[in-house]
Amino acid sequence: MKAESLQINNPHELQDAFKAFNDLSSQLSSSYFALEEQVATLTEELIATKSERIKELQEKEQLAKRLESILHALPAGVVVLDGEGIITSYNVIALELLGEPLEQQSWNSVSQRVFDVKNSQHEIALKNGRWVTLSTCPLGTEPGQIILLNDVTEQKTLQNNLNQQQRLVTMGQTAASLAHQIRTPLSSAILYSSNLKRQNLTNNDRTALSEKLIARLRHLEHLVNDMLMYARGTNVSNTVFSLSDLVTELLQTIEPHIEASHTHFEWENRVNSDAYLKGNRQMLISSLINLFVNAIQAMGEKGRLLLKTRLNKNNLIIQIQDNGIGIKDENINSVFEPFFTTRTDGTGLGLAVVRAVIHAHNGKISVAQVKPQGTVFNIEVPLFEEDKEIQIQQSA
Repeated sequence: MKAESLQINNPHELQDAFKAFNDLSSQLSSSYFALEEQVATLTEELIATKSERIKELQEKEQLAKRLESILHALPAGVVVLDGEGIITSYNVIALELLGEPLEQQSWNSVSQRVFDVKNSQHEIALKNGRWVTLSTCPLGTEPGQIILLNDVTEQKTLQNNLNQQQRLVTMGQTAASLAHQIRTPLSSAILYSSNLKRQNLTNNDRTALSEKLIARLRHLEHLVNDMLMYARGTNVSNTVFSLSDLVTELLQTIEPHIEASHTHFEWENRVNSDAYLKGNRQMLISSLINLFVNAIQAMGEKGRLLLKTRLNKNNLIIQIQDNGIGIKDENINSVFEPFFTTRTDGTGLGLAVVRAVIHAHNGKISVAQVKPQGTVFNIEVPLFEEDKEIQIQQSA
C-alpha cells in the first residue's frame, strides 16, 4: 500500500491544531515545573526528616550510654528480666552479689542457686554469707521487670553489734543489782556447805542440807546462763520443725511441774493443719517453759492454765493464760525489762530473755491482765512457708 499524503484543505484547522499543541505543551511545562517544585520540597523535607532522625538516634544513643553508666554506677544490684523471666541485662553490683552465670539465665535458676531460702524474711540471706533486700517493678508497657538488690550486710552487722553493745551497757548499769542477786544465793550456799561440816548431823539433816546447797548452786547456774544469753544475744538456727513437735516436747517437759502443783491444764488448738516454724526449737521451748513455770508459781496449788494456739494469716498465735495473782498496773510495762522482778528469789532476766528469743524469731510478745484475775502472754511468730518464700525471692 502507498502512504496517502495528509491534506489539510482548511488553513484554520491547521492553526487550531498548532494552538491546541501549544496549549498542551504549556500545560505539560507547568505540570513539569510544579512536579519539580514538589520534588524539591519533598527532598528538603526528607533531608530535614533524615537529619532530625539522625539527631534523635544520636540523642537516644547518648541517653542509652548515660543510662548504662548510671546503671553501673548505682550502689545497688540491678537485674532486668524479659517477659519470660530471662535475665537480659545487669550491673556490676548484681554480678558481685549473685555471681556467674547471669546472662540469658532464668531468674528462677539463679535465685535457687544463690538465695538461702531458710534464712529469708524481710532480709534475704545469700549462700555466700551476705544479706540483701529485694524489690521489683515492671518495665512500663514492655513485658518484664526490674529487680533491685540492696546489700545490707554491713548495716545488719552494725545493728547486731549495736544491739549487743546496748545489752552490755544495760548489764553495766545494773551491775550493783546483779551483784546483790548473786550474793544472796551464794551466801546461802556457803552457809549450807559450812553446816555440812558439823559432826553431829544425822543422815537426814545432811541430805536436806545437800539438797538446799544444790538448789542454791542451780539457782546461781540459772542466773549465770540467763546473763550470758542476754549479753550475747540469741543465734537462731535454720531448723524447720512442726508446731505439734514443739507442743509435744513442751508438754513432756512441763508435765512434772503440772502434776506437782495439781494444775488443771487445757490446750485449745485451732490450727487445722500442722503449721511449721523455722528457728531454734529448744530455745523456743525454753522460753515457753519459762512462761509456764512463772504462771504455775503465780497460781500456786490447783491453778488453771490454758494454752491456746491458732493461725492469723501467715502467723502462729500462742497464748498462755493463768488465773494467778496477776500483774499490778504499775508493773505491766516493765515485766520484760532486764533485772526487773517482784519476787525475792527472782533473777529479773527470765522474761527479758523470753522477749529476746521471740524477737530473734521475727516474732513479738505482749502481756495483759485477765479479769477478774490472772495474766495472759500473747506470742506471735511467723510460719515457715517454703513455697511462698521461694516465690518472693524469685519474683519472676
